[in-house]
Amino acid sequence: METNNNKTNFNKVLQGLASLGSEQPEENKAASAGLPKTRIRYSGAARQAIKGMIRMAFVPEGYPEKKLGASEVEEIRRLVRGHILELPEDGLAPTFTGTWERDSAVIFNCANQQMVDWLKSLSTVIKIGSTALHVLPAGELPKRHRVVVHVEESDLAVEEAIKLLDRQNTGLGAREWIVVRGSASRNAKSAHFAALIGDRSLEVLKTCGFKPFCGLGRATVRLLDKERKEGVTAGASGSA
Repeated sequence: METNNNKTNFNKVLQGLASLGSEQPEENKAASAGLPKTRIRYSGAARQAIKGMIRMAFVPEGYPEKKLGASEVEEIRRLVRGHILELPEDGLAPTFTGTWERDSAVIFNCANQQMVDWLKSLSTVIKIGSTALHVLPAGELPKRHRVVVHVEESDLAVEEAIKLLDRQNTGLGAREWIVVRGSASRNAKSAHFAALIGDRSLEVLKTCGFKPFCGLGRATVRLLDKERKEGVTAGASGSA
């Protein structure tokens, strides 16, 4: 029975992480929640095909080592909206077809180059506390791999597990991982969480068979099925 509970919790985390990075703009959230549609919704492929759409990312200075927290993401949204309202009423207001968070960056879907230039001009004006912000093409964001981490010590908090993974595995760089908010779960014997990791961390995980040291034993790390199918992790499913 305990084994079945472990699998159930693990699958829940996997399902939650599968939707991460889908880059679904806010305008689609109402429809997905069963609320009336207020505008046409496009699939991911269709949105990318819309002529003139340019995706830009707001990131903090020092990214990706320095990450945006949930409150900071909301603060950027609020500041951008505020600057739109401060523009002269007789002028053309900036418009966007969507905005969302990805890999601790805030992505804006810009309708044209003029909107891109306006966003870039904002990066010299707005800050998060004392942290400067930068705007860059979303395609230039570092590649991240989506993983689920299974720890056989249920009393370990996610923050503590990350510190142990970083300290006990040379070169893993777990402190640079981006933990997916709301992904943590646990039962009587184990804990799980989802994270986004870089290429260097992935290579180190391969060398240990995706079984890094963590606390008083080893953790199990799994890549999403999509990445396993692409051959990123040969034999990872067997070691998990």
